[in-house]
Amino acid sequence: MKKDSTVNMTPTKEFFIFSLIRDINLNKAILDLIDNSIEGAKRFVKDSYFSRYYIKITITKNKFIIEDNCGGISKEDICNYAFRFGHENNSNLKEFSASGFGIGMKRAFFKMGNKIIVESNSENSYFCIDLNIKKWKRTDNWNIYLKKEGDSKKGVKGTKIIISELYENISKDFSSEKFVNKLKKEINRTYRQILKQHIQIIVNRDILTVNREIEKEIFRTSYKVNSIMMRIIVKKGEYSLEESGWNISFNRRTIVYLDKSKLSGWGYNKLYDEIETPKFDERFYTFRGYLDVECKNPYLLPFNTTKDGIDINSDVYKKMRKYMIDSVEKTLSIIVKDKNISITYQKPIREVEMLKNFLKVNSARQVGIKTYEEYLKILKSNNTI
Repeated sequence: MKKDSTVNMTPTKEFFIFSLIRDINLNKAILDLIDNSIEGAKRFVKDSYFSRYYIKITITKNKFIIEDNCGGISKEDICNYAFRFGHENNSNLKEFSASGFGIGMKRAFFKMGNKIIVESNSENSYFCIDLNIKKWKRTDNWNIYLKKEGDSKKGVKGTKIIISELYENISKDFSSEKFVNKLKKEINRTYRQILKQHIQIIVNRDILTVNREIEKEIFRTSYKVNSIMMRIIVKKGEYSLEESGWNISFNRRTIVYLDKSKLSGWGYNKLYDEIETPKFDERFYTFRGYLDVECKNPYLLPFNTTKDGIDINSDVYKKMRKYMIDSVEKTLSIIVKDKNISITYQKPIREVEMLKNFLKVNSARQVGIKTYEEYLKILKSNNTI
């Protein structure tokens, strides 16, 4: 073929990086790195307890560091798989993982800063990579090279990643205590199951723990859809809007948290949706639903590459939604058994005493009841309800 007949379809590195990071926020990029550490630990955990393993994150305005003792990355993996964008023919795909797209670690690097150091010590080998992204972008060569390599070293078997020369917007976020606190909450939500299995995740020396709300299990069932296992547990907890709804996890990573929308089966109208389901309201504030989905091949699970949403057109998702709807129907009589709710609020003593005299009642409780009844009477007389 003539040289002039060749059509160049090679992407530019600048455009490739832009496309890769534009739709992921900073928190999700950090979670991708945590995912990699957890997947490393899963290789060695046989009894579902991760108490031997830790993931330490240090965030400052100048630097981001994540280090773990989760077994490290072998030289073979780093040279052939870990830095490639995607997996060829599902090669090196980790079974029962919550990752698998082959872009998370690199996307996090490109999102945060210009200088990347990756140091890893596994059972069989040691290596160090020192990458300057600006310099790498100026070359046509997509490969990078190990700065150091050799046999496994004594001591911790794990990986340490240091990202420096942070981009201005990233440095600004990392300087914010509000950002760091929000990140901690998101880590708590996302890794609820793994944290319960005693892995240590530490952010700026703060060891994260799971809030253990008092919940009573009222329903449990499981389904198998081809090679995908689904387990549903419904519990009854305290009366709370914020803590109620469906939690959906794929291979022990929370993808959907406390959902109260159509995504998990609430509020369908037969006129428009062909099915009728109850709208999530105060009747369900004690509802706690958990859908845990597991599959050996993570590519079969219907989540997006940022792992914060579900492909609603997937047949697997439609089965999930049906099972969640069925579970609500089976537990409805228990969840909405209590028809009444308590109303409590605090007001200045002087004002309450004035109302007691005006309404001719003897207690603050009676003030509340009387004012409630009076306003309810007004609403009914105006045909508002």
